Amino acid sequence: MDAEARASPPMTAPPSATAQADRLTSTRASAASAAGSGAAASRSSGPVSTRWARGFRRTAHAVRRNPLTLSLIEARPQVQLAFALRFSCGAVLAGDARYGGGFPLARFACGLAVWQCAVVAVYLCNGVVDVTGDRVNGSRRPIAGGDLSPRLATCFTAGFAVVALASAAAIGLGFFAGTAAFLALGAVYSLPPFDVRKRFLGATIVTTAAGLLTYAAGASLDRGLGRPVLLTAAVMAAWMGLIGATTKDFGDSPGDREAGRHTLFGVLGDTGLRRLVALSALVVAGSFVVGASLVAATVVPAAVVMLVGAAVLARHAVHGSVTTCDLADRRARDRLRVPYRIFMATQLATHVAVLVSVAGVTALSGRSP
Repeated sequence: MDAEARASPPMTAPPSATAQADRLTSTRASAASAAGSGAAASRSSGPVSTRWARGFRRTAHAVRRNPLTLSLIEARPQVQLAFALRFSCGAVLAGDARYGGGFPLARFACGLAVWQCAVVAVYLCNGVVDVTGDRVNGSRRPIAGGDLSPRLATCFTAGFAVVALASAAAIGLGFFAGTAAFLALGAVYSLPPFDVRKRFLGATIVTTAAGLLTYAAGASLDRGLGRPVLLTAAVMAAWMGLIGATTKDFGDSPGDREAGRHTLFGVLGDTGLRRLVALSALVVAGSFVVGASLVAATVVPAAVVMLVGAAVLARHAVHGSVTTCDLADRRARDRLRVPYRIFMATQLATHVAVLVSVAGVTALSGRSP
């Protein structure tokens, strides 16, 4: 009997349905676990670039939210660029007038940095004072948008002004005087009791003087003030004071009315101001072409660039849609600012053309810039 038991194989019961279900569930869980492990391994090994991109975005967001960055944005980067180009053209054209010697690059870089601090202080101050009008006009700058408090912006304004004055004194007495005069013009433009923004004539005079000072400050670094500098400074300051001030009125007219300013838009109306912009742009650009052809051949290409921009601006001013609009419509507000953008683009292109022309003349003549 024992032998029969050893010879006969044991009888096993067939697997129940419950056991089969348990095995199926276990198999699926194992597969899911393997898939999860593979995905985790992929996330840990593959997307290094993804983690880097996320970190970069977080860093960029932190930089954008930094009060210093917001202050620089409030001071209008496009305006800062325009002043940097004016300063650079003054310095380069002064070097071109000397006809000899090396360009003082280190002195120029220091002077440009100091002047830009003064520019930021002036336009940051303007943003603090003009916050009500900017909000009415739908401005998206940090102070009007609530991202930068006026109190903190005022502190940064004072800081930039102090740095500009202290650094300018280290460069020289004449440069210090020019920097102080520029800051004083900014105060006269924005701060009471002067606040010359409320009158077109006063705003034009101050804006033109600030432009002339910028060219003169750049030229003072190289001790050369010849006809190219004088002609370019006079024409571009006129472009800045006459065309810039009038085209700005289109987009700022609602805020100007709220602040009680008497601008040409309020005096001449839409049609009259459009005609004045067109005529002024063509006269200033045409004068530049004639003057450059007579006394400063170096800047003739720049004068041609300005004339093309003036023609585009005149055409848009006469035929474009620049009438008042519903401020709730962002596209309509943007259309109001098109003339000013054409003015700014023409100004930047003209300055770049000046720099390229001087560089080309310098290279062809074999002189050190």
